[in-house]
Amino acid sequence: PKTGGTTSNGNHDGKGNNSNDGGGGGNDDGDGNGGSTRTSTGREHLKDKIVVADACAGIGPFAVPLTSQYDNVEVHANDLNPISYQYLKQNDKLNKCSNLHTYNM
Repeated sequence: PKTGGTTSNGNHDGKGNNSNDGGGGGNDDGDGNGGSTRTSTGREHLKDKIVVADACAGIGPFAVPLTSQYDNVEVHANDLNPISYQYLKQNDKLNKCSNLHTYNM
């Protein structure tokens, strides 16, 4: 999937919240790939590192895809339920997730 910022629709509320002000999004440097490239392993490689905290991760429906498809995404996934945590660790291993840190706290 192509990543990048939003396009400007001309809306500006006078508070610096223009949809094209560069806040939070696009890494488009004009090379046409929207700030991402695909590696030889088929994973997306984003130009900027992203760190995500998944507080109620369950078995990993958000954490696992993020860390199995993107190289520069680091996810700290926690779930209090010990059974969910075991499945989270299993899904981490089965999906060969990179940069997934699991916690049972």
